[in-house]
Amino acid sequence: MNLEEALEMTKNLIGSQIYKGRANLDEIHDFDGYHKVYFQTNENVAGYLDLVDLTDKSSALCVAASGDQAFSLINKGLNNIQLFDINKLTEYFVLGLKRAMILKYNYQDYIKTFNSLFNYHTSLEELTAIIIDLTKYMDDKYKVFWLNIANYNYKLQQYIKEPLNLFDMLCNNFGLKLMCQSANYLQNPEAYNYLQSQIAHTNIKFAYSNASLLAKNFKGNKYDIILLSNILDYMHRTWLFDKDTKLKEYIKSLEKITNQGGIIFLHYVFREGSPIDFYPNFYLFNDLDLELKDIPDSYELEKKQIILKRMR
Repeated sequence: MNLEEALEMTKNLIGSQIYKGRANLDEIHDFDGYHKVYFQTNENVAGYLDLVDLTDKSSALCVAASGDQAFSLINKGLNNIQLFDINKLTEYFVLGLKRAMILKYNYQDYIKTFNSLFNYHTSLEELTAIIIDLTKYMDDKYKVFWLNIANYNYKLQQYIKEPLNLFDMLCNNFGLKLMCQSANYLQNPEAYNYLQSQIAHTNIKFAYSNASLLAKNFKGNKYDIILLSNILDYMHRTWLFDKDTKLKEYIKSLEKITNQGGIIFLHYVFREGSPIDFYPNFYLFNDLDLELKDIPDSYELEKKQIILKRMR
């Protein structure tokens, strides 16, 4: 990814909010380009990964998002992970900031630092110092990015009586409790320590890609796991007509880049207490009139939350 572009666009994102004097509520349905990231997932990643046996799986194609999906896969033993996303800022958070936090901090300090990053009482000086200290644990590209961003934010706000929190300007945050419940590596110190021992040795990289083009953009590769989160909730932008046919074609395209014996986590259903048992016509995806019956029989709906396919 273009570092100069990333710096320019992120500085624009910060500068526009400082100019307005408030952190924006980001347009959460407009991710393409550089937009606010989710610092942690609101999916039950720990729960749905426990539904399957991943002991013989090593590679994954995974949405970058907050990084919690990928880090949870590493915690399940996978060591070769290709991230993709259309929000280019996710790369710098997942492979830059969050990876550095895991490398630097023990479990308790990770939690403590998370609280500091989003605390209104954390001073501009302290927040800047945290970021600069974390850059020691980053690859060069991400080190340059975060040093520039920390210094830029400090320079713009050093004389403001009540400076805006940098991470409120760059992130959406669901809170500590949900963070620890959702990602398996944060559920206890032992799980976190295992991730910490593995992450430096894991091959994890990022590529900008629209989910609709995965089979094309990653042609020639095959993965044991494909994990899409709730991306299908937004596919109506691409599938303007014949949506049921498009879904089936899309599923077939993913199968071509999935290893025999692999698993496709096709969709996470963000509906607590989904009434699928009572309403057969219950729609599974936002803005797509696709019902449970539209999913091929070879796919499974587990715990009313995750649609997956096991490649036999």
